[in-house]
Amino acid sequence: MQVQFLINYTEEKNIKITVTGMSAVISAVPRLVHEIVFNLCENAVKYNTENGKVNISVSSYQSGVKLVVADTGIGICAEHQSRVFERFYRVDKSLS
Repeated sequence: MQVQFLINYTEEKNIKITVTGMSAVISAVPRLVHEIVFNLCENAVKYNTENGKVNISVSSYQSGVKLVVADTGIGICAEHQSRVFERFYRVDKSLS
């Protein structure tokens, strides 16, 4: 259901999603990893512009795995970036 919501939203806003990289294995709680990745992708789509792009890439290193979700959306001001992983934190308080 969550994935279908993203697909519908990308079609509505004509957002193109590109996924690159390689398969990678991490040791983590699957539900939490799914939640983190889904939230990053959802925000990249939700706060993007019409006809925008979302690029998702995965890289594997000796020290771990790197996931990058980049988009052409509105961005987050530098003053708020340190708080993006706080639970329930929103830059735009009108959305709360």
